[in-house]
Amino acid sequence: MIKNINRKILISSLLVLTVGVASMYWVAQSADKHLREILLEQARIVAQAINVQRVASLSGSENDLSTPAYIRIKSQLSLMRNAIHQCRFLYLLGQRVDDVVFFFVDSLPVNSKDYAPPGLIYDEVSDSSLHIFASKKEGITGPVTDRWGVFITALVPISDPQTKKIIAFLGMDINVADWNKKILYDCLLPFVITLFFLLLILFLICREQSIKSSRESEKKFKNYVESSPFGIFIVDEKGNCIDVNTATCKVTGYSKDELLKKNILEMIPLEDQVIVKKHFELVANNGSASGSMHFIKKNKAKKIWLVDTVKLSNTRFLGFINDITKRDRRKKEKIKIRKIIAEQKKLALVGQIAGKIAHDFNNVLSIIMGNTEIALINCKDEKIKKILKLIFEQTIRGKNLTKNLVAFAKDQEPKQEFFRINKKIDLTLSLMKRDLQGIELIREYKAGVPELFADPGMIEHAFVNLIQNSIHAVSLVKYPKIISRIYSTDDNICIEIEDNGCGISKNHLENIFEPSFTLKGSKDTIGSYEKEIKGTGYGMTNVKKYIEQHKGSISVESELGTGTKITISLPIIKKELINKEKIEIQREKMCVNKSILLVEDETEISGVQYKILSQEPCNHKVDIANDGQVAMDLFKRNDYDLVSLDYALQGKIHGMDVYNHIRITDKTIPILFISGNIEFLESIKELKQKDVNVEHLSKPCQSKDYVNSINKLLKKM
Repeated sequence: MIKNINRKILISSLLVLTVGVASMYWVAQSADKHLREILLEQARIVAQAINVQRVASLSGSENDLSTPAYIRIKSQLSLMRNAIHQCRFLYLLGQRVDDVVFFFVDSLPVNSKDYAPPGLIYDEVSDSSLHIFASKKEGITGPVTDRWGVFITALVPISDPQTKKIIAFLGMDINVADWNKKILYDCLLPFVITLFFLLLILFLICREQSIKSSRESEKKFKNYVESSPFGIFIVDEKGNCIDVNTATCKVTGYSKDELLKKNILEMIPLEDQVIVKKHFELVANNGSASGSMHFIKKNKAKKIWLVDTVKLSNTRFLGFINDITKRDRRKKEKIKIRKIIAEQKKLALVGQIAGKIAHDFNNVLSIIMGNTEIALINCKDEKIKKILKLIFEQTIRGKNLTKNLVAFAKDQEPKQEFFRINKKIDLTLSLMKRDLQGIELIREYKAGVPELFADPGMIEHAFVNLIQNSIHAVSLVKYPKIISRIYSTDDNICIEIEDNGCGISKNHLENIFEPSFTLKGSKDTIGSYEKEIKGTGYGMTNVKKYIEQHKGSISVESELGTGTKITISLPIIKKELINKEKIEIQREKMCVNKSILLVEDETEISGVQYKILSQEPCNHKVDIANDGQVAMDLFKRNDYDLVSLDYALQGKIHGMDVYNHIRITDKTIPILFISGNIEFLESIKELKQKDVNVEHLSKPCQSKDYVNSINKLLKKM
């Protein structure tokens, strides 16, 4: 019995060993052949990239060292050597009429111990290499031993395309040690399999009695795997699924057969594939890794996995997956809420500081402004007068910046007036001309663009931020360019600021309007800006806020490394009703010849509103009050059918004070609030529920909407 067992062991072992050795030999030969094909293909690609005329200009002597052709070819060879994995040397060889082989140029720096100067005789050239030279065809030789080591070498001829004469051979060397490692790595699997079968045979023959118990244990293990609430999968070194359990099918939505035909990367979004590859690199190097990654189910739903992976072998990885989408969403929501709360506290602090310093800073500006005006009156020197005008303009700008800082923190209403947007942009560019030195400015202004009705200070501040961002973005561009465009549609004035700067990553585009978000300074991880450029993180936040306060919109198109285009669209507010609007209004049942009290402290706005209400088709009688006290006095002395009331009035008496005063004596007179104040927009909802004779329009409003709102209120009476 023992002899029979020993005989079985011996025969089976010899058979497996023979098959294993044959398999490893075949794999080694196949791998060697494949590597030689790859090496020759790489050498062929490099040879094709070499400029033949430059090679033809080389003499093969030290005289080449200072020639542009030698320097260019050497630089090219050095770059390609670094780019090709495991390439030890790249060089050009020549052969004289006496069959002596010499070096034209190599890929190593001059100070390298392995450097081969031009003209160096290659004494150790092998017979197989000389045979390739004689055949004038490409080939692989090696292993070859010379003073530099032991290598596998690919030789590819470089010939003149016209004469077909061979002028040099490109050589590419791979270290034999690296070469053999790759072959051994490929032989590892048959070796492991052979060893496995040897042990398996020994195990099967010597432990026959334990087969049943082993099968039972295996069955139990499979049951455990199948009943696990976590997804369990096995993949090979390329990510191909080898085995999965039922929970994995449930998590992914695929059947087992479908999963076994898939590579795990096919189920990972493109933006997360780098994360997955790094995850498996950690597993390969450290034996295990854990991390979260996005995953796309069969129904295209995007989920989040928590993945724990262990290395079973160089070609097998065992993974455990758990769907944490809901948990991750709740976590992100908590973080977002905390950030919002922290940001609100920060903005509240900014508001407190802004309120405290604004008064003192404006006093300083007032002194500078006043003295500059006096100096301008008495100044006769044109150069000094020009400087004084610049100082005066900058004090106005400083005043506007202070006002907008307070507006950002406290949500103040814009102070609107009509102005030409092209002049405002030109003024901004003029004020920033020192920062714009060296940058090509292109102005593309379409004709016929109407005047913009907006707060000039806020709009200027927005342009300053946008242009400053463009200046920063082109700081490292060789030929910087900034384009400003202005054009109009039927309803909007459009402004574009475009640059050819560093651009913004798609991953960051949705964050650029968030307070305190910046990609400059310490956040510039990819070197897009000059080092001294810093960002506050509030520039684009301010811009978006200003535009939205004017009922406009802002959009961003950007590509990393190409440039950015910001498009602003602001509504056109007309100074009077156009014929089309008059016809549309007249189709409705119009209330005309009414008495209206117009309360508005901005003369530009009140002028437009007065003109619209007093002319055709309305023909109302309109009194204007430019502050709260005047409004209350006029209401006391006269009878009115409606009050158009601005919420944010100058002085101590605000719009709500006027409203409360009116309601003491008249509970039903229609009142139309005009305001863009955020605090008021929140409170007006509650007020309208209590008072049915109150309506609201947000600034800035279209003339047609203003007339329709007044007409709607008058119809209620």
